[in-house]
Amino acid sequence: QAWSRYWEGAALVQQVRGEWFNAASSLIAFSSRKPDDEEKVQKFQRLVIRLMSLLYGTALETLSGDDFEIIDAEGLDMESQRFVAEMGCETREVKCEVIMQWLQRTIVENISNGVLPIAPPILSRVFNDLSSGVANVSAARKINELPFPFHYAQMLSVMLMVYTFGVPCAAGYVMDSWWGAAGSTFFNVFVLWAVNYLAVEIEQPFGSGLNDLPLKEEMNRMNHLLRMLLDDCAQTPPKYKSTGGMRTSMASCGNNTSLLMVLQRTSCCDPRGSKNLVPIATEMTEPAPPPFIPMTAPSPPAVAEKAVFPIAELPDTKAINSKIEDLETTVEVLLRDVEGLKAELAEVKAAPRPPLLASVGGGDDEQALE
Repeated sequence: QAWSRYWEGAALVQQVRGEWFNAASSLIAFSSRKPDDEEKVQKFQRLVIRLMSLLYGTALETLSGDDFEIIDAEGLDMESQRFVAEMGCETREVKCEVIMQWLQRTIVENISNGVLPIAPPILSRVFNDLSSGVANVSAARKINELPFPFHYAQMLSVMLMVYTFGVPCAAGYVMDSWWGAAGSTFFNVFVLWAVNYLAVEIEQPFGSGLNDLPLKEEMNRMNHLLRMLLDDCAQTPPKYKSTGGMRTSMASCGNNTSLLMVLQRTSCCDPRGSKNLVPIATEMTEPAPPPFIPMTAPSPPAVAEKAVFPIAELPDTKAINSKIEDLETTVEVLLRDVEGLKAELAEVKAAPRPPLLASVGGGDDEQALE
């Protein structure tokens, strides 16, 4: 339960920073690029950046109660600063809601004067990010306002105390040796008390302790990202010149790559263009990229031709059938002749034998008959 509270608080803080930075980035990107509106655009962007930093710092202040560094409030009127300070003395939540109201009102006013010439359906994503961030801040605030139930914590402490005094008795009764009883008792009791104190330490993630969430680092990261949005190179998309080829390259964090990034950033804002990069590229010690090899689409696999048999070579089925019929007819005639011969042989055997007058060659009658 304590770890789930800690993890939920960390996730909500990260999500709020991402949503509000996305809203600020969208407002900077949606600003007009007309030369006539340049002064109004600069005032709008600087005001948005300062209000967003103040909003995030106030949101973190409502969670932990500590003070956080924000982007300087230079240019904001003293009456508004005094009003925010007075609201903060009552409740910190009201201070956060007031800054959110200022930010939304600033966006609406700059839609009408042409600073944000963007379609309302596209601009609505900014209001969605702002409202989602406020909802997540309220969800994170409940971790401080709703602590771990007191009765539940007291019952856990009582059960641990009973366990602490009960385990030695049970171990002494079960174990045969004193060192086995002492070791098992110490191990079991120590683990349970350690888990209990660990849960007590992380159940309130918002604070200034060593084991609490690094909220100051989150605030510094947000300020750094917001200041980056005001850079001219961040607002100017890169120019692309077709080179007639395409190859992949591997980026690293070495000194040469960092130097090249800084020099490219300097030449981005230089009106002379990218000519300054020519002598710089000769100083780089990295090997030249491999030559570009155009990729060709593989040829489709050859389809095997089907075997075609000539019809003329096949035998004539009609002639075969006629021959079969002739053979069948011949067999039937032969069978009928055999039947007739068998009938004649039976008649001959059944006929009376004529008496013989004399035997031929001196044999008897039977042999002569045969």
